[in-house]
Amino acid sequence: MKQKEDLRCTSGGRACSAADAVATSMLVVDDNYMMRSMIGRMLTQLAPGATCNVSSCGEAGLETVRKDTHHLAFIDLAMPDMDGREVACRIREIERELGRPPMPLVAMSGDLCAIEWIECQRAGFGAFLQKPFCANALRSCLQVVLPEALG
Repeated sequence: MKQKEDLRCTSGGRACSAADAVATSMLVVDDNYMMRSMIGRMLTQLAPGATCNVSSCGEAGLETVRKDTHHLAFIDLAMPDMDGREVACRIREIERELGRPPMPLVAMSGDLCAIEWIECQRAGFGAFLQKPFCANALRSCLQVVLPEALG
C-alpha cells in the first residue's frame, strides 16, 4: 500500500465490503512518519473493515476531525505544532460544536509520568499506549476502548 501524508487506508489495502466486520473509522495523529504508518497498518490488520486516517500534525488531525466522524483517535503527545493534550481539548470542542458524541482518545508517548497522565485525562484522553508498542498491546487497547472494532 502506498503511504503518503494524511492518507486514508483501508483494511489490508482493499476496499471494505458489507461482509466485513463493523465499519469503524479511526484516526492516528503522529508527527513521525514511520510510527503513524506502522500504527495505521496494525489497526487495519487488527480491525477488519476499519478505515484509518493518519495525520502528520495536530492541525491536520483537527481538520480531519472537522470533516469526518471517527470512532477512535490515537494521538501522539509530543508533536512540534501542538501538544497532544491541546489536540485532545480542541477535538472535544469540535465534537461539542458539531453535536457529536465524544470519541475515545488514546494518548501515545515514549515517556509519561503520573502527573502528565492526570493532565491527559483532564484533556479528554481515556487510555494510554507506551511507545514503542506491539500489535498485542494495540489489540488490548482496542479491546478496552472500542471492542466492536475487533469484529
